[in-house]
Amino acid sequence: ENINRNSNIDMIRIVAMLLVVALHCMDYGGFIKFSEDNLFVSLNHTISICAVNCFALISGYLLTDGSKRWNKLAVLWIGSLLLFGTR
Repeated sequence: ENINRNSNIDMIRIVAMLLVVALHCMDYGGFIKFSEDNLFVSLNHTISICAVNCFALISGYLLTDGSKRWNKLAVLWIGSLLLFGTR
């Protein structure tokens, strides 16, 4: 079976994966202590939390049959917001 994958989506997934690792290092690894006074750390923390949602969405999309059905994507998006939207 010949599966054509979009390399751009894979690249976004790789970047999101690295941001998820950075989030875990910041929160649990003790490399950078989260402080609301530091703008860089706060911005990186916020972007990394969004990357968790992106990684879950892209992984779920790639696990489907590849058909571009927007209703599946909408259900996946809403589900991820409900699961990961609150901290």
